[in-house]
Amino acid sequence: MKHKAAFFGATVAFVALGALGVYVSGCSNPVTSEEVQQAPRALKVSFNGSAVKLNWEPSVKGEESGYEIWRSEGGNKNFAKIGSVGKGVLNYSDTSFKFNKTYYYKIRTVYGTDPGEFSNEALINLNEGPRNLTGHYDGSAANLSWQASVTKGETRYEVWRSEWSNQSYTKVGAVGKNVHSFRDTGIQPNVTYFYKVKTIYGSDPGKFSNEISIDTYTIYIGNEKNIYRYTTDGRLLNEYGMLFGPITGLASDGQGYIWCIVDGKVFKLRCSDMYEVGYFPLTISAPTGLAFDGTYLYINENLNGTDKIHKYTTAGSYVYSFNAPSICIGGLAYNGQNLYGSEYYYDPEILEIGCYGGLLGSIPSPCEMGSGIGYNINCIWLYDSENKKVYRVSKSGGVLSTFPVGFTGESGLAVSGPYPN
Repeated sequence: MKHKAAFFGATVAFVALGALGVYVSGCSNPVTSEEVQQAPRALKVSFNGSAVKLNWEPSVKGEESGYEIWRSEGGNKNFAKIGSVGKGVLNYSDTSFKFNKTYYYKIRTVYGTDPGEFSNEALINLNEGPRNLTGHYDGSAANLSWQASVTKGETRYEVWRSEWSNQSYTKVGAVGKNVHSFRDTGIQPNVTYFYKVKTIYGSDPGKFSNEISIDTYTIYIGNEKNIYRYTTDGRLLNEYGMLFGPITGLASDGQGYIWCIVDGKVFKLRCSDMYEVGYFPLTISAPTGLAFDGTYLYINENLNGTDKIHKYTTAGSYVYSFNAPSICIGGLAYNGQNLYGSEYYYDPEILEIGCYGGLLGSIPSPCEMGSGIGYNINCIWLYDSENKKVYRVSKSGGVLSTFPVGFTGESGLAVSGPYPN
């Protein structure tokens, strides 16, 4: 059987026989097919927003008459030829792509009418979403930022929001292709929101980013002189001066007001500006904690080495009292069914206390001096006045997060919502 092949610039006739190689007419030494038909080398792919760019190096021999470009969407199978280039051309632009796909490429040498060897396989993912989405609450809006996707060519980004993780998302905004931030002002206080950002490529939807959550409830901490309002990730939002004495208890009603024990009185304050809307005097001394169950107030009294918890109406009428299961409770909170008490020394613990008395359980406290406690969304919040820290703790006692504060002293802690807190 006769064939023609390009060999060192000359056309010769040869007979392909045997398993060891190709014997070329006029030559005394055999030349193997692997040496004559070497594959292209070092195939690389990239994307510039409008085309998939392929670049490679020629075969070792460099005798090919051209190259074929093959592409697949299924890995090392189902490849189809999508184009070709002539000898000496070592690049190709694939403009027939679609977004939201992963493509695999190979290059094959051509020797006249004879196919050569395939190059290495290279892939590119055109289904990349925005990267490293982060966000925080600033007291009135959720602020998002992200990095562009690895895949270039997006025309805009869409911002999606939900009140449930990985479900029931709705689009709340969009920004241009070079904008990597968004401020969502259409949110309510005392809610946990979930966010994702999505790349859009013309009419082709892209892929979502990672999911993040942002809390819009806030933490109130009081000491001898002020009430401080923080986001749940430790950003100081407001500082309110309190001129009428040290604060020894705080509780939120989840409806825009907080209750505050100051100088033997219980005040009701508006959260937005700490405006006093009412108060009543206490008949007990040394109050060291305050909780609100939606109807009644619970106040701990520490006196002569004993603790008692007293129940009051919001108008100041006494209801009943019971002995506390500790002599060093520094704060109280309501968890929807029972009370939590935060101990402030003697290897402090977090105590679960029945609303009519009795110790129901306890977990270790990370605080050296637990001066304030609040409850919100299955989490316990603690203020450690010794170490100037706020802890977010699971109901089993594990520390979930912490942030520092710049003050110490007698105090209370309240969480703005949602109720119970």
